[in-house]
Amino acid sequence: MISKLFNIFKKQRPQDNFDFIAMNIVAIHEALQKNYKNSFTKEYDLITTSGIIDALIYVSEGSISLDKLKKAITYARLGICRIGLTEISHEAGPRTAFLGPKNLLLNFILQIEAMIMYADNKQFSAEDILHAVISKKRDIEEMVTITKNKIESGEFSQIYEGAVKATKLFMTKEEFKMIRQELDFIRNP
Repeated sequence: MISKLFNIFKKQRPQDNFDFIAMNIVAIHEALQKNYKNSFTKEYDLITTSGIIDALIYVSEGSISLDKLKKAITYARLGICRIGLTEISHEAGPRTAFLGPKNLLLNFILQIEAMIMYADNKQFSAEDILHAVISKKRDIEEMVTITKNKIESGEFSQIYEGAVKATKLFMTKEEFKMIRQELDFIRNP
């Protein structure tokens, strides 16, 4: 089932993995917001769940733990990206006017990007991965804005429909019940 979720998004690859991850998390976030908002008491729990759904393949492979994904929101709230003991401030990269420096969803996406890139590229140091992610901050921020706008206008309907399917599978299927219970902030969908 996890591979089914992964394949839903894999078909819609934008230009690079940074765009791909940002686009998926935003689409999942929008789908959760629309269809399962009442299952969450706090916005940051909904954001966390968006990243977890996007990274489920990494959880199933054991390359990113659920605990690390849950901590991603804490780092986002602090405005840092962190891998192990290595951390870097989001402000080390370029500031942009698109969403502002305190955008929690953007900060969270930067952290998830770093975690996924590190899981996929163990040959690079944590510091190199973090600098690479922060150097793409402006592009990632722009993809967040573009994705939200295109979902709203209906231009990304296929991507959004994939996110709706993925969120429904995660929020309702027995296979994911243990993960939902482990998160302990998701109310019954």
